[in-house]
Amino acid sequence: MNPRRRVTKIYGRLFTRRLLIVSLTAAVLALFPLIPPAGDLRAAEYYVTPGGSPRGNGSRAHPWDLRTALHHPARVRPGDVIWLRGGKYAGTYQSLLTGTEAKPIVVRQFPGERATIDGGDSNGTLILLVDGAYTWFWGFEVTSSDPGRVSAQPGSWVTDIKRGEGIFTSQEGRGGKGCRFINLYIHDARQGIGFWKDASDAELYGCIIAGNGWCGPDKAHGHGLYAQNSSGTKKIIDNIVMNNFSHGIQIYGSETAPLDNFVLEGNIVFGHAAERNILIGGGAPVRALVFRNNYVYGASGTVALDIGWNQMTGAGADKPVIEGNYLVGRVELWNVRTPTFTGNTIVGATLGFRTTWYPDNTYVSERAEKNVIIVRPNAYEKGRAHIVVFNWENATSVGADCSGVLNRGERYVIHDVLDFRGPAVASGTYTGVPVTIPLRAPPGYSSVKASCYSSPVISPAFGVFVLDRDTSARK
Repeated sequence: MNPRRRVTKIYGRLFTRRLLIVSLTAAVLALFPLIPPAGDLRAAEYYVTPGGSPRGNGSRAHPWDLRTALHHPARVRPGDVIWLRGGKYAGTYQSLLTGTEAKPIVVRQFPGERATIDGGDSNGTLILLVDGAYTWFWGFEVTSSDPGRVSAQPGSWVTDIKRGEGIFTSQEGRGGKGCRFINLYIHDARQGIGFWKDASDAELYGCIIAGNGWCGPDKAHGHGLYAQNSSGTKKIIDNIVMNNFSHGIQIYGSETAPLDNFVLEGNIVFGHAAERNILIGGGAPVRALVFRNNYVYGASGTVALDIGWNQMTGAGADKPVIEGNYLVGRVELWNVRTPTFTGNTIVGATLGFRTTWYPDNTYVSERAEKNVIIVRPNAYEKGRAHIVVFNWENATSVGADCSGVLNRGERYVIHDVLDFRGPAVASGTYTGVPVTIPLRAPPGYSSVKASCYSSPVISPAFGVFVLDRDTSARK
């Protein structure tokens, strides 16, 4: 599974409005249920704490430890909810929880608290391995506090980086089938998520995947997301994937690895200067790909999107749907056969195709003129949204239309994803007018610096923010 790794400039039509604000509330919310199975009144609720015990019964008074809860205690039934109380859960874990398609088991961070799974020095062991099926993992944090970032060994399978992989679905049996990974914060692991073919009909939604990887003597290693798929539809929707050491999203494999039936929509990807921000392609052809309304900011000279992998050895893609994306950086299409390629904006170079082949797009050679602000409401948590700002006008602040997310009189907080656990960059009571967001690097942000990689501080040219309605949810 190890990854291997004439520009035509056409000035298309530029934006003519002073400010383009896009709110996608109805379209996004129509895709997902607002009330998950956790709302079933017949479901039982269980509790886990860092100090819980395998001898507990999962009650508030006698909670389980995390390892016991994830090994599917006999009393846990499909449709039940397991609440993770706040605190640090040190170590590595395997989930055997198995619900049903109609009644998934929900493992969720308790409201207003912060639950963190910290793999620490796990000697490279996976931090969270998902071996079960039809389980929703929701709202908690997965990371490694081990400080090691530099390996003396080349290649992807080093032994001197002690931090483990963040979340992997098992590559044996039904690992991850029908599972959903919702609004998680996955950062500073070897790799963020391994989302393998056995996890059919699985979904990665609303997660922040940041700062995963390490430096070797050969190059930077470690992706935000590495995925393959064969049967069912794998959805990767509304995630923020940023500043990982190698690729941001890599859907790749050898000629025997299937790359079929992916839907990528509403993802915000940036800060992958060492490799591509998004790669979809490998030794097997990509089939039934939908790549819609994604937003990528590549630093100068970097690849925003590569579909097909490469001209010589990549198998290309059959009939992909690529529409409505806003892509800053080089866009490459290799051996892409009969695509639907419309409504995209490409700010930068193209490679592997002629822009005249696909005239129903906007091509800008170097820099656009007008700001673009996108607000994407969260389908699972009312009052939450991701906001992305392409600040072509070099403004010190912008206004974001949050009318599809907030009701008048509701309190809100906005966090810059570069310092996601830091103080809010804006807060207040929503009055119905656009919410003002300052555009500057947050004071608590510190760029990852290593021999092979330095994560860019992109503000004020580009910014990504998380809006929450309820401040207690961000403690």
